[in-house]
This record gives sequence, structure tokens and C-alpha cells, in this order.
Amino acid sequence: MGLLAIPVVCAMSLWNGHPLVYEDSLAYIERPATVAAALGFDTQWANDRKLALLVDKSGEAINPAAGGATVQSGRSLYYGSVAWLLTLVGGLWAVVIAQAALLGIVVAMLWYRCLGLRSHGGFIGVLLGLALATSAGVFANFVMPDILAGILILSMAMLLAFWRRLSRAEAAFLFVVAVFATLSHVSHLIVAAAVLSLAALLKLARPARLRFELPNPALGAAAAITFFGIAGTLAFGIVVKSVTGRTPTHLPHFTAHLVQQPMLAEFLRQNCTPPQPRWAVCAYRNRLPLVWTDFLFNKDAAQGSFATADPLQRRAISEQDVPLALAVLRSDPLRMAGMMLGESGRQLAQFSYEDLSPQTKRRFIDTSFPPRVREDIHQSRLWHDDSALWAGSRIQQIVVLLALPLLLFALHGLARSRNVSNAVLLAAIVCSGVVFNAIVCGVLASPYDRFQARVIWLVPLLAITLFAALRTREASVPTVE
Repeated sequence: MGLLAIPVVCAMSLWNGHPLVYEDSLAYIERPATVAAALGFDTQWANDRKLALLVDKSGEAINPAAGGATVQSGRSLYYGSVAWLLTLVGGLWAVVIAQAALLGIVVAMLWYRCLGLRSHGGFIGVLLGLALATSAGVFANFVMPDILAGILILSMAMLLAFWRRLSRAEAAFLFVVAVFATLSHVSHLIVAAAVLSLAALLKLARPARLRFELPNPALGAAAAITFFGIAGTLAFGIVVKSVTGRTPTHLPHFTAHLVQQPMLAEFLRQNCTPPQPRWAVCAYRNRLPLVWTDFLFNKDAAQGSFATADPLQRRAISEQDVPLALAVLRSDPLRMAGMMLGESGRQLAQFSYEDLSPQTKRRFIDTSFPPRVREDIHQSRLWHDDSALWAGSRIQQIVVLLALPLLLFALHGLARSRNVSNAVLLAAIVCSGVVFNAIVCGVLASPYDRFQARVIWLVPLLAITLFAALRTREASVPTVE
């Protein structure tokens, strides 16, 4: 039944006439395509682009000893490689079809296996609701790893809450999916680690009133997911260093967040003492405050900072990212803690997906995407009218608001049953994962609607599936472990 989700979940792309793309979509696919081109394989994604791993912006060969062009670690080679291979089979359509199938299979496992529901009509209704009224139907059609954030949380929750209900093949499938999700973006990995920590705490101090079971193998699987995510991320850095002679740099998200805050400007005024200031960001203190996206990505020399810095300066800012955040924290802990709490709350409440509109990315698409892909995007509906994204975001806001009381009602009913406490555990882990995502994105980056929109669809999904489980229990008293 999960594969039946493909035409339903792909409704957005089918209506639009093309999958949704973002600036980063090109970065994900171009990196493995560039490696393939360097090895002699011709691909449309690398034809119009310089071999970024082999030449710098001037076209000169990189000399590792000279501190030339930096290698950025922000875009997962794992997700990019899978996406690129899929484009060889069916273009960008193959990517969204695969993501739709993955979402459908995981939701089917939740519906049929974990919650023991049998209504095929109900399952199709859930898929239609996800596709038409939540961001799941948008992000599954988005050539980015964003949909995997929600799938990761749901997969780990099912492994932890329903380990004994899952067959070995099903548990292995969810495990592989979760590992791939952690390798697809570093924020996913941090969320996975947070979910693991929550599960360990619940295992150690299980509330007496909740009769759920959390088997040791399930906890071990969650730990292994996190371990492989960390190992894979470190392995990428090792391979890059062995090939290019330099350690990849990461985007300085902590610093980018702080450049918006008055506290950083005050800190730098006190700690940027000439002639050799300790912090590389001191060079830009007269521009503060800056919008975090301008700091990271604006290539205007008068407004940008990190994006316009020379390679050595970028590396210094990147390496000082965490030390700078800790130094600011030590200098004003209460203010920093208040900022982190406030930003997490803001992120939790921001989940529009209007930013996915191609109309705001026209220049980038026209100058960067391969000609054939660019022409197809020009023919899409959203290229000419993006009002559907505005309307969809408003609908989702209403759906989430309606889902919250329904979820509480379902949880109240299920919590009274002796045999369904693991459904409550599932809800606790998923809801915590949604909150963890807000904390990770709101603090490590900055509150941005797309970051929370990628997981908020889990709330209405939980509400409707647990309500269905409650109604089924009341009608036939099923056993849900």
C-alpha cells in the first residue's frame, strides 16, 4: 500500500508540471556530478559548471599547500549522490518519486503495522490529507533532504515504541532510512542524538503511570543510528582531506545567528583589540547587526561577510564558530540563554513554506541550472504564479491548530488503556522530535519558516492516526503494544 502513495504524494509536482527546486538543490546534485566529471563521466549537471573540487574561482589548479579554495561541508554528499544517481534514471522526477515512495512506506508501516489499523480507505485518506493539507506533500516534491527530517523522527519513534511489533525486515528498513536521514544533513544528526537522549532518559526513569515497553534492542538501534550518522559525517571529512589536502569547512551558523544580536556587537567592541584581534569576525564588526543569510551568502562586498571573505578568513571564521559562541555565552549567560529560549519558541511557531517559490530564485535558476532543467522550470505553474504556496501555508496553519486538540483528545483516551501505552510513547517521541528540531534550527541557525515546516506535518499525522486508533479500540478493543 505504501507505493500507492506515489501518485497521491506527488500531486504537487504533477500539478506544477515540475518538481520543486531550491538554490541548494543544485549544490547537492552538482557535487557528486562534479566528482563523476573529474573521473571522466559526462553529466549535464557538471557540463556547465567548473570542476569545483579541482579548480578555484580563477580556474587555477588548487594547491593544497597554498591555502587555496576551501571545500564546504554543508551539503551532504550522501544525499547528493543518491539524488544524482536518480536523475540519471529519470531526472528530478525520479528524486521526488523516490521521496514520495519512502514517505508512503513509512506512513503505511505506522498505520498498518504499528497501530494495527486495517482500513485501506482510512490510509488513503491520511495520504490525501498529508499531500493536500500539510507540508509533507510539498517537501516530498522538493529536491532537498528536508522531508527526511520528519521521516527520521517518525522512523526512530516507531523503532523505539513498537520494536516488538516490527518484523526484522521492517526494523532493518526503518534503521537504514534513519541512518540515511542522519547522513543527509547535520541538523538531522543532532535531532537523532536528542531523540536517543530522550529515549535513554525514559528507559532509566520510566514514569510509573505509563506502562510502555522500551526494549534494549530498540535503544541499541537508536544508538547505532546516531553512531553511523556521526561516523559517516567524519568519514566524509577524512576522504575530502585525503583527496584535496584540506579539512572541509562548515558554515558558521552560530556566528551567523549571533551577528543579528546586539550582544555580539557589544562583545566584539570589548574583545577586538588591535593590532591582532583574536576573533576573525572582528573584521566585520562595523557592519553589525547583519541578517544571518546576508552574513553567510551575500556576495556583495559591501554587505556580505563570510561569502566574500578570502579562503583563509573563511576557514578562520568557521573554526572559531563554536569557540566564539561559547565565549559570548560565558560573557553574558543569562542574556544568551534568554535568546536561545526565545529563538527556539519563535522557530516552533514558524512553519510557512512560501520561501520555496521559484519566483524568488529566478536569477539563480537562470544562471546556474542546466539549460534543459531550466527550460522545464520555466514551464511550471509556480514559475508564473506562486499563490498556491501562500494558500497552502495558510491551510497548513489551520490544520495544525485543529490537530493539536484532536491529538490531546486521542492521547487522553489512549493513555487510559492498558494495552496502548506504546502509542502514547510514540506520540511523546515524535512531538519531542518536533520540538528538538525547533531548538536545533532556531539556535544553531536562526528561526526560518522552512526549517520547521519540514517536520510540522508530523503533528496532524499523529493526531489523525492516533484518533483512528482510539476509535478502533473503542469499537473492537484491539491490542496495540
